[in-house]
Amino acid sequence: MTEPTTAMEYLALLKLKHAEWDKLLKAEQERPQPDAFLVAQYKKHKLSLKDEIEQLEKALL
Repeated sequence: MTEPTTAMEYLALLKLKHAEWDKLLKAEQERPQPDAFLVAQYKKHKLSLKDEIEQLEKALL
């Protein structure tokens, strides 16, 4: 994948990454014995991306 060249492309990339972390989180949570550390790490990454997405969306308005 090439580097995003506009703020909108970067926003789209962040949203894709957020969705990927969400998928990983759900898969881990569905395991018979989910790893609590991994779940916490995945949630942390998702929240960080969500915050960045929200900040960028506000800046673009």
